[in-house]
Amino acid sequence: MRTLFSMLTSALILLSFLTACNKKDAVVTGVTLNETSITLIEGEFFELIATVHPGNAANKNVSWQSTNEAVATVDGNGSVFAVSIGQATIIVITEDGEKTAVCAVNVAPMNVISVVLNRTTAELGGNDTMTLIATVLPEQATNKNVSWRSTNTSVANVNNGFVTTTMNGGTTLIIVTTEENEKSDTCRLTVIIPVEGVSLDRKVASIGLGDSLTLRANVLPATATNKAVTWRSTNTSVATVNDGVVKAIALGTTSIIVVTDENEKADTCLVTAVETVPNCNTNTPGWGTSLG
Repeated sequence: MRTLFSMLTSALILLSFLTACNKKDAVVTGVTLNETSITLIEGEFFELIATVHPGNAANKNVSWQSTNEAVATVDGNGSVFAVSIGQATIIVITEDGEKTAVCAVNVAPMNVISVVLNRTTAELGGNDTMTLIATVLPEQATNKNVSWRSTNTSVANVNNGFVTTTMNGGTTLIIVTTEENEKSDTCRLTVIIPVEGVSLDRKVASIGLGDSLTLRANVLPATATNKAVTWRSTNTSVATVNDGVVKAIALGTTSIIVVTDENEKADTCLVTAVETVPNCNTNTPGWGTSLG
């Protein structure tokens, strides 16, 4: 009985020793990665994880390589960085046995999502300039090419974001469009031509009592944006004026004055109200409507 017990004890000790030796001296049989292929966008990172087999391998040290570092790089911890568009292979190699595993990396372009202008509305004068700035999003987008256009080139033109106005005045849309995905943004541009003066078609005129005469005001320049004017008579007991139409009320003289709303430029016509207008000729310079 003692002999049997002694034999069993010796067997257990030997088994324990052999098991311990196996655990200590296990050699690497292979290595695997958590991914065998990945697609990244330029500028992205990805963590590859290497698992050395068997799990009780004594030496689990590995090294990393990239077959194309212009496309993707990898550091000593398996962190992959997408450098530029293209393909690369990431290789992990065990120190023990030089077992390998690979991951195919495809680096794709960052797609354009939108484009934004630094201004959505603007006002400029004639023969004026401004620069619009277009920001393509996301900032990491690969293709940031854009084109520009003006919907009304008689008002303003645009070249690579640089806007130049004409003396015509008016409104136009400056539109920027991305080459990729045709995303766009718009700036509404209003070109304002200031008033420089006003001129009446007559400086003096005579009209008969009860008659009327229409004066015409020409706001200068002809392309001025705001052509609104107001009218007044310096002697409303002699003649009144409404939107350029002068009506004689009593004998006498008055000045009809037109004033621009913008910059208050003015011009005057001296009007005389008479009993009759000589020659009944409405084309006679300085004369209004005849009483017949």
